[in-house]
Amino acid sequence: MLVPLLLYGALGALDAGTALLTHSSLPFASRARLALQPLKFVAWVAGATLGMATLWAVVIEATDPPGPWFRAVLAIGLVLGVAAALAWFYTMATSRTTYDLQTWLVWVVILGAPVVIAVRHLRRLATAQPAS
Repeated sequence: MLVPLLLYGALGALDAGTALLTHSSLPFASRARLALQPLKFVAWVAGATLGMATLWAVVIEATDPPGPWFRAVLAIGLVLGVAAALAWFYTMATSRTTYDLQTWLVWVVILGAPVVIAVRHLRRLATAQPAS
């Protein structure tokens, strides 16, 4: 439901990263260092979006995927989604901002269920036998 808004926010970060890279008043190394944060955010959002889309595809398609390549693509999408969620938890844990228990509970509820479901489906994809 909120994925389109998340993608829309990532466009702003992509625009900021691109503007930083193309600004000619600084040396390229400085521009690249400044652009790293918004571009990391764009990669994070892309991984989360791909993970959620893959999770929906896996959950809706209850049967085993048709072939090994398709299973591999689904597995990569799920891994990227889980990595994005774990990266958010790591960011919260190592941030200078101290998050209270209520904030942690909200994020665990929001991201915990999709991570558990993704891991369960990753196991199913990894052990699936090819259709004969």
